Amino acid sequence: MEQTQVSSSKMAVILAMFIASEFMVTYGNVNAGRDTWFALLLTVLGTLFLALLYYFLLTIIPQGDLFIALDQAFGKILGKLLIILYIAYGLIVATISFYQFNSFIRILSFGNTPYLFIALIVLTVLYFLLRSGLKAIIQLFVIIFPVFMAMLILSFLLLYPEYQFSNFLPLLKTPLKQIAKSSLSFGVVSFGDAILLTGLGVIVVPKLTYRKVFGRGIIGGGLMYLLAVLMHLLVFDAPLTDLLVFPTYSAIALIDVAQFITRIQVLLSSVFINAVLLKVLIGLEFALEGLKNLFPKGSKKFFYVWVLLVILGLSYLLFPNFEALRIFKEKYAWFKIVWQVGIPLLLLIVLIIRKVVFKKEFTDPSAEGKRPQVISR
Repeated sequence: MEQTQVSSSKMAVILAMFIASEFMVTYGNVNAGRDTWFALLLTVLGTLFLALLYYFLLTIIPQGDLFIALDQAFGKILGKLLIILYIAYGLIVATISFYQFNSFIRILSFGNTPYLFIALIVLTVLYFLLRSGLKAIIQLFVIIFPVFMAMLILSFLLLYPEYQFSNFLPLLKTPLKQIAKSSLSFGVVSFGDAILLTGLGVIVVPKLTYRKVFGRGIIGGGLMYLLAVLMHLLVFDAPLTDLLVFPTYSAIALIDVAQFITRIQVLLSSVFINAVLLKVLIGLEFALEGLKNLFPKGSKKFFYVWVLLVILGLSYLLFPNFEALRIFKEKYAWFKIVWQVGIPLLLLIVLIIRKVVFKKEFTDPSAEGKRPQVISR
């Protein structure tokens, strides 16, 4: 496979935007009332430790990624089965964001337009973005990122007249159990999905820069997420925020457009929703990489069409409405811990035993024509 060089700083930007994408749709998250901001801070700190797990996984396999590690650690049968489970994981993540993106577009401009019509248009866009390649996708969203960040800060500042600082009082009075549950919810729903970046078929050279990718990406994405959560709480208070499907969109609707720019709500929201589209693409790229590992000689075009049809079908099956999304986040999203922590931890233990105890060397995938794209510093 031909190498593609992209800077590690760009991967950190992608991770930050990927994590921050969830602030557009917080409906169904397990929140901690006025202290949700504190729960989010705990999530950021906890995810930094989780990132160490992913860092060791990526550095222990030469020229490898998650799928190569699974294949070499668990063999052909169990390894392939775990790869299939991760393909399903990537498709589920993509489906959730796909449904959120389509629903937002429908509410924003086409309230009476059938969901299927919007979904088919979005699928067409996704198809051409996937065909353009991962490097082009990364470059596109790296360009969007400064605008995304600037618009978030601008929204936070312009909403100052609407802020009610009493919404934070009393501080840290939420039961610790609820704060812990909320923090874990943030981790499972958003931050833990960072594992998708370990299976995109890319590597960072030198490998030590993986720490920078995860560190900067998690902290940067966490700070943007925190800014949005503070904005929600200052404007709406915790009970109302929990009821809103798109709290960021509802908040920026309060900006005095007469003194700034016409339809600023649409402008800002159009920028923010791009982060959700990025999460769809990362989930799809992750699933595609798994499919390429299972079927090295398979048709790329067929894979593109297949994954797109799968997320379309799943969006109908799993999420007939936003209430179904809320139920999924509250009851079923916890199963993601198996993919985010359980399997990676078991994988790392097996890899260490194989390398340290049994002194077995790992196969270089470049020898089999499976060399990942290179992301150089």
